[in-house]
Amino acid sequence: MLRPFVARFGWIGLAAAACRTAAPEPQPESRPGAEPVSAPAAAPAAAASASNGAGAEPRASGTDARADDESGANGPTAAPSSPGGDDASARDGFDLREPEPSEIGGGADEPSARSAETPIAARQSTATRQPTATRPSAATSSAPAAAISVDDARRDAIRAIESGEYARARALLEDLIVGSRLEEGRALLDRGQALDALAILEDVRDAAPGRQDVLLPFAEASLRSGRELGEPSLLERAFATFSQIDDDPAAAFGASRAARALGRTDEALRAARDGVRLLDARGLRTPLEEPAERTWAQAALDAFYLAKTNQSAESDALRTESEDALSRYLGTNSSDGWIWLELGKLAESDGRLGDAATAFERGLHRESTRTELVDGLLRTSFADRGGEGALVAMTRVLAAHPELALARFDRGLARFEIGVARRDGGADAELERARADFAAAREADPALASAALGWEAICFAAAGWNALAAERPDDARRSFEAMERLFEGGLRWRLEGRVRSGLDGLAFVGAAYQRANRLEDAAALYTRLAEYEPTNVDFANNAGLFHRDLGVTLEHGAEDLERAARGELQDRARLAEVLASAGIARDAAVTPATARKLDEVAAERRRRALEHFEQSFAAYERATALAPHDVRVMNDVALILVYYLKRDWERARSWLLRAVELGEAQLADPALTKEQRFELQNAFGDAHENLGVLTLEHDRDPAAARKWFQRAVEIGPDPRPIITDDWLKRCDELEARR
Repeated sequence: MLRPFVARFGWIGLAAAACRTAAPEPQPESRPGAEPVSAPAAAPAAAASASNGAGAEPRASGTDARADDESGANGPTAAPSSPGGDDASARDGFDLREPEPSEIGGGADEPSARSAETPIAARQSTATRQPTATRPSAATSSAPAAAISVDDARRDAIRAIESGEYARARALLEDLIVGSRLEEGRALLDRGQALDALAILEDVRDAAPGRQDVLLPFAEASLRSGRELGEPSLLERAFATFSQIDDDPAAAFGASRAARALGRTDEALRAARDGVRLLDARGLRTPLEEPAERTWAQAALDAFYLAKTNQSAESDALRTESEDALSRYLGTNSSDGWIWLELGKLAESDGRLGDAATAFERGLHRESTRTELVDGLLRTSFADRGGEGALVAMTRVLAAHPELALARFDRGLARFEIGVARRDGGADAELERARADFAAAREADPALASAALGWEAICFAAAGWNALAAERPDDARRSFEAMERLFEGGLRWRLEGRVRSGLDGLAFVGAAYQRANRLEDAAALYTRLAEYEPTNVDFANNAGLFHRDLGVTLEHGAEDLERAARGELQDRARLAEVLASAGIARDAAVTPATARKLDEVAAERRRRALEHFEQSFAAYERATALAPHDVRVMNDVALILVYYLKRDWERARSWLLRAVELGEAQLADPALTKEQRFELQNAFGDAHENLGVLTLEHDRDPAAARKWFQRAVEIGPDPRPIITDDWLKRCDELEARR
């Protein structure tokens, strides 16, 4: 490695270069670094539509099936992605995903809302929230004590050159150059620049293969670089190099760490035991990368968990060894949160959940930035005592560490679990407190924003479904609509198997409005849903249906007002209702002035009815584009033109003939269920009936109309009394006039 330099500048130039080399930088005393992270079940019920035409019922929307990739938290899910965030990863023993809103800026994690079963897995999705943990460490190695000072060595090299002792001069210069580069590599390693350090230390090793003081830092640089790059060959080289060094505890513990990184549990424990033996026998020769007892404990714990999984006979002995190692480490390093984390995990593996939660909490009081301790405390306190236990634990931690946003987030999870489990009036209050915790957590730590927003949306969804169950549709609607105000796409978030989406909830609110005869509210809500999810044929269909029914209701009201104005309403109670609906005193006499007022109100209602029929037609027309093979949709869009708008007759005819064509083909399918065949036959029969109406009313052809009507009666399957009692008689009357 020195020859190119010598060839270019000569030995005198090399000596001058050595004299200009800066003194080695002092070694840092510690090395901060992160540890390697070794509700109703069915859709809105259809109510019979009061109309003059053969029409449809409200349709159930399968929004859940279409929102699976929204979410995620590991947790709530949406089409999830989530409010900007990382995907959720499940945590052992507590399986609830993040309503990852992976779309919110990410619900998405979805929201994922995507799906989850327990709160921990959902919150775990924000891996970026984890701050760097500080661990105790010493300098990798000190330079060996020099026999003579650097200045003396430089002078000796110059004198040797001047006196012609070139071999001796070369040896002195090599020591100076190699030593300088070695210290440069060590300094880079201490600053956490493992890859840069490895490049230098590899050159040094090649230039001076016999120097033993190069091996330890070279092996350490290889280990760290292998971890950083995920490169097994570097880890193999680190293990081999550590293993070459005899009688040095630091090398034995280094070999243990390299073996662990390679997944070689037995070799890691064997090397750690060698390190302990050498340490006890000879003491420490060079500083350690991490405390010896910690390396030993890590290797022993790995071996114990593997043996326990495999039901090995060695598991009891390995557990005892793990406890011994942890006890030794605890004696001098009780402030290290890692040991409390491992003590908690060890207790948890034995099913001692209370002891595990205590260990995790003690660790948090010593190292509050270690997020695995918060995770462990939530997991074990919830498993031990449910949501109440987790709430108490997190509240206690926050009293001591109010700055812990993650603990506040987890307290929100605990409160959510309590809220959804309650069946009394306190559920909504608990869900509100959960939302407040989630909001405060994301305010304190932006890394939690995605997961927290998803869970806030799920809290609103849960409150909405609670209100629906209590028959409070307006409260339910407010809760569901609040989900979308949180972030775009919030309505789609849900908690798989536990809390359905706000979109589904609003569909049920619309059905509740229909049952309460609040048709204007139902029509407005389904119109909004159809705009929100324009590819949903059920929303478009139901918007068309409710606008139609509202128009029919307004028309009937206008007819009653006109009859009252003409003095044709003899039923005093009914007349009183009609007068009141027009803003006239219930006991008022029908004077000419009153009649004019009644006619004015009737005209306004007919105008509004026409507006709703136009909106109904527009909604049904969108539905035909979304479901071009749906017999029912084809019939219903034509029905609006034939019965109410009385225009575009040929368009109506084409839709109805298409419905007949489709119906004939689909009814030939033997795979239809009984229910499917019944519904299809009704739609098929309606299309024939409405073709009869079109042919009679527009074409004025009673003979052709009669054929359509008779065929409709034959198809059924529901009785069609309006045909026999009305339409066929009209055919007779028209034929008689001819």
